[in-house]
Amino acid sequence: MSPHIRGASEPEVRQPRPYGYAMRSCSLSFADVVRYLDAPVLALRALKSDPVVGVPAVVAARLDGADSGWRTSGRYGVVQFAGGG
Repeated sequence: MSPHIRGASEPEVRQPRPYGYAMRSCSLSFADVVRYLDAPVLALRALKSDPVVGVPAVVAARLDGADSGWRTSGRYGVVQFAGGG
């Protein structure tokens, strides 16, 4: 079997991610999260997981009240830019 193909009996190996899997404040700045990258970053993301950054607290509160699954449903997305360095 190719080393790049995971078989049914093999455990999934999660790669480390810059933001991690922790629930943090949505209002945490996207630029703060990607600060370690020394280049401009443009992210076009469909929201499909709990960790979300760069969403103002008032917007997150409104979405929490209207749709409890907004972070994971894929119905919402964000366009985020950080200048780098």
